[in-house]
Amino acid sequence: MFGDYTRWNIDEARHLFEELAAQGSADAQLGLAFLHGTGIGVPESSQAKALIYYTFSALGGNPLSQMALGYRYWSGISVPINCERALAWYKKVATRVAEQVRLSGGTAMQRIRLPDEQENTGSSSSSPSTALLDPNLLNYYKYLADKGDLQAQVHYCFCFTVLLYRE
Repeated sequence: MFGDYTRWNIDEARHLFEELAAQGSADAQLGLAFLHGTGIGVPESSQAKALIYYTFSALGGNPLSQMALGYRYWSGISVPINCERALAWYKKVATRVAEQVRLSGGTAMQRIRLPDEQENTGSSSSSPSTALLDPNLLNYYKYLADKGDLQAQVHYCFCFTVLLYRE
């Protein structure tokens, strides 16, 4: 469509996309979805046709179409807003990317989880948030945080937040 090493020809690209889409090409269906969604190379823009092509392409495993559908369901573009469907499409892409990262031997990021104790906002002195303020525990978090442990940095910052806003 964009003429890599050849001239640009939207009409020819649309024709090729239509032929390949008829044979089940998820990439061609993505191309047609883009053309119909933007109105480029087609008589008139059709969000309904774009949605159909995005859906077939996404079901065919195309991650760009899956992301496009996630965004459409999240923002309500030609579909009712549906966070659950948006999440389902985004999750397919995230799972695929995570698998590719796992197979390459790398890690995408460190997991950070706020401790369950932070959800307890009780004011009693035996509350879990008070237990987090133990000086030995604070020193341990500081030690790990200084060494670059992201989880410890989160805990350490939380402890100081509790100290600052303590009544």
